[in-house]
Amino acid sequence: MSDYDKLSEAFEKGMKNALQSTLHTIFIMFCIFSVSVFLFSGAYKKDDTDSNEKRSGMALRTDNATGCQYLESQRGGITPRLSKGGIHHGCYK
Repeated sequence: MSDYDKLSEAFEKGMKNALQSTLHTIFIMFCIFSVSVFLFSGAYKKDDTDSNEKRSGMALRTDNATGCQYLESQRGGITPRLSKGGIHHGCYK
């Protein structure tokens, strides 16, 4: 085996190792990014509009001035949150 062949083989091996390390790094960065987005988006948090099994798809909104609560749909529609007796829930008296 000539010196050129040895050098060529060593170069090829080094390039494969570099590529493999780069791909591992990209994969790890992607995983960290995905977990960060999930944690900071609040998608894992449940509120009292959700059941034990799954999310309701509604967001609970509270008016800071009156304390009245509203339910917001995923498409942006909003409706007053009513108690069992039909009274607007959470409003200051």
